[in-house]
Amino acid sequence: MVPYVAAKAGIIGLTRATAREVGRHGIRVNAIAPGYVPMGRSRTRSAAKVSALGDEMKLEQSIPVTMVPQDLCGAMEFLCSSESDAVTGQVINIDNGWVFN
Repeated sequence: MVPYVAAKAGIIGLTRATAREVGRHGIRVNAIAPGYVPMGRSRTRSAAKVSALGDEMKLEQSIPVTMVPQDLCGAMEFLCSSESDAVTGQVINIDNGWVFN
């Protein structure tokens, strides 16, 4: 878990610092932190392991549903629209409430 946590903290810090640095030029910087989204066949894990991981993740989510890539689209569309002109330096968790665990 240490490499994962360190990398995630780095992305959060990079997002915030970059937003602060380039904001004066009218550039917004945000990030989406997705939860587990199965993307088809895994090259490193068997189908049974992938299925078990998905089931385990659902038990830890506030909304126990397996996510699909399209679940990320609404937030992405929002961040790309003028509706989010005042949003910068933010990390949006899209993970069915897994972050709370």
